[in-house]
Amino acid sequence: MKNKKILITAVDQPPGRGAYESLKIAGFRNLYTCDSNKNSYFNHIKKKKFYIVENAESKTYLSSIKKIVKKNKIEIIIPCIEPEVIFWSKNFKKLKNVKFLLPNNNTLINAIDKLKLKKIANELGITYPKTISLEKLKINSLNFPCILKPKIGWGMRGFYFVKNLIELRIL
Repeated sequence: MKNKKILITAVDQPPGRGAYESLKIAGFRNLYTCDSNKNSYFNHIKKKKFYIVENAESKTYLSSIKKIVKKNKIEIIIPCIEPEVIFWSKNFKKLKNVKFLLPNNNTLINAIDKLKLKKIANELGITYPKTISLEKLKINSLNFPCILKPKIGWGMRGFYFVKNLIELRIL
């Protein structure tokens, strides 16, 4: 297994860097990496096995990954950030003879949709932050400060820390 050729995506992001370092420590030697950041540490230090690719939302992302897979005979791909995990959960069959480290699509959808995740957490008795859809939001019932986030998203995209009603109305 440690001789398998593995491609780790988004290696300039903490999950990608963590996956790379963990596999390296575990003795894996055929590690290839890619990221959309041209200024990546890996582009300067690990040039031989590092590739610059477009982000997963790009029309050319799949063809870029296919070229890396073909050139290096990649056997396993580990997508490391949400846009790439989402992309590959829908498109993994487009790469023949390549395995992916991915959750199944239903699990993925439940994990990234905050309202679905809240429902699952409640059913399991797990404490979860108060979560309300915008359709059901009653502005006068909000306790400030509060956090606003999109229903589906990751990282800090669309994250707002709102201190009062005036700030909320500005958003």
